[in-house]
Amino acid sequence: MISNTAVVSIIVPVYNVEAYLERCLISLGAQNYTSLEILLIDDGSTDKSGEICLRYSRQDVRFNYTKKENGGLSSARNLGLELATGEFVLFVDSDDFIDTDAVARLVEIMQGENLDILCTNYRVITDNKVSQGLWLKNIYDEVATGEDYLYYTLKNNQYSSIVCDKMYRLEYLNEFGFKFMDGITHEDEHFTPRVMLHARRVKYENMMFYNYVKRENSLSSPPNFNRNYQDILKVVYGLERYVHTNCQAISVRTKQSVLNLLAGIYVNYFAKNIRNIKNVRRDVDYRFLLRNVYKTRTRIKVLLFILAPRIYARLNNHIREG
Repeated sequence: MISNTAVVSIIVPVYNVEAYLERCLISLGAQNYTSLEILLIDDGSTDKSGEICLRYSRQDVRFNYTKKENGGLSSARNLGLELATGEFVLFVDSDDFIDTDAVARLVEIMQGENLDILCTNYRVITDNKVSQGLWLKNIYDEVATGEDYLYYTLKNNQYSSIVCDKMYRLEYLNEFGFKFMDGITHEDEHFTPRVMLHARRVKYENMMFYNYVKRENSLSSPPNFNRNYQDILKVVYGLERYVHTNCQAISVRTKQSVLNLLAGIYVNYFAKNIRNIKNVRRDVDYRFLLRNVYKTRTRIKVLLFILAPRIYARLNNHIREG
């Protein structure tokens, strides 16, 4: 039984998306769940995005418009978390949109199972073609601790770091002071493992409510190689430190799974961008890779990359494109 008195805070970072913003805001305003605060965080837009947000905030009291200096997606989400007053939190990027019954369905499960985090699937829309975001099989569909859920999904290659396909209990996020790392891309990859590791009750529900519109120059599109390279290093090194210093109560198997994930992120990034790397032997941190590899499959990938990085990159990219 849904309690419509539970406020849901929807945090929407906005930056120069005037061509896509209306579709997003229409989908939020059309929700059949009534207790909403929709936090529109304008990250210093220079187009008409701010005007659109302001218009919606004047027409509908559920929309709350805040403008800030440009600081990136993470800083906009963090401001949204500071302003949020709801029981539950949902992140929606302003060039995407959600189904009209999304919030009602999510709240019903969050309340019924008393969850800290609810994980789902999502749709990908490319040139008006719709596909499923993740092909999940035998997913862990019982309520579990975040630690066990993380271990299971990593073990079975079912893990998703995406933030927008999940609903969160705000009290839980505030309890541990979870924030997004400012000034980087790959913010979801840094945020999700930390949030999962300490959650008491997590569940996956086989539903799709989020529509991810894949386009160039989107809020989640990566910048140039040099910037992206530095951000990847901040993510993997930062998470490595976090696992070793903030997870004393976490099982060894889960810690190793997360560290192995970092090694995979690192090697896959270099393989994808091998053409931009002038000196592979100099630029790749082999010690980081070797000390964080625990799964046999990842170990094979890392060793092949170390021995023949460009051959590995061609094979890896061919598989990804296939």
